[in-house]
Amino acid sequence: MLRGDESLVDALLFAFGLEKGSCDFYMTAASKMEDPKSREVFLSMAEVEKGHMAEIRLLYCGMENEACPVSIEEMSEAAKGPFMEGGRLLADALKELDVAFLDREDALKAAVKQEGQASVFYEKAAKRMQDSYVKVLFKEFAKQERRHLEEISRLLAQERIAE
Repeated sequence: MLRGDESLVDALLFAFGLEKGSCDFYMTAASKMEDPKSREVFLSMAEVEKGHMAEIRLLYCGMENEACPVSIEEMSEAAKGPFMEGGRLLADALKELDVAFLDREDALKAAVKQEGQASVFYEKAAKRMQDSYVKVLFKEFAKQERRHLEEISRLLAQERIAE
């Protein structure tokens, strides 16, 4: 996974792969949902991850990086990996998620778990990084994940109040 001595370019490519893994997780979960509101939760989270992927690509390509892919699809191919945010194996996360019986509240709980793990992962990774730019990058990613966690937690609280 991460050694701690990654360059900024390598860290960006790694983070892009994690965001892609999370996007794939949310898209797969959404495709299995029977409840439209639950599907909507996962699709909206996939869109958030796609936004992160686009931001990371801009950073990656803005570094006058000769390896910069022409399209986000090409970068997705270059960054393919088995992990998602939080450092979990995508295949394991999908096995754990029994989406056949999820309602909107369960979908929100799954998203809370995922975003919480992502925040903790980036915080720990930031502490291990030797490169100060990579530290800052991962601290920022952790902050973004905490904001998502707060937003989803608010939605979950509203869901519970509405019951």
